[in-house]
Amino acid sequence: MFGDEVLGEKNIRMVQVAQGVGAACKFTGSGGAAIAFCPNGGSQVKQLEDACKAAGFTVERALIGPSFVMPSSTSVQE
Repeated sequence: MFGDEVLGEKNIRMVQVAQGVGAACKFTGSGGAAIAFCPNGGSQVKQLEDACKAAGFTVERALIGPSFVMPSSTSVQE
């Protein structure tokens, strides 16, 4: 939807660095941040951290919380 000029070189580089170690990566929507998933575990996380540090990026681990989706047995009254 947006071209590279709008996204910015630094934002695009964040995703490229993560993809370079095989991580799945996506912009968060706010600009200046991306979220990455390392399906291969701890060794891949370490590779990502090292690659981001070398590129001048900071890594913060995301904590995954519980879902707020209501169980299907719960009904909502309108």
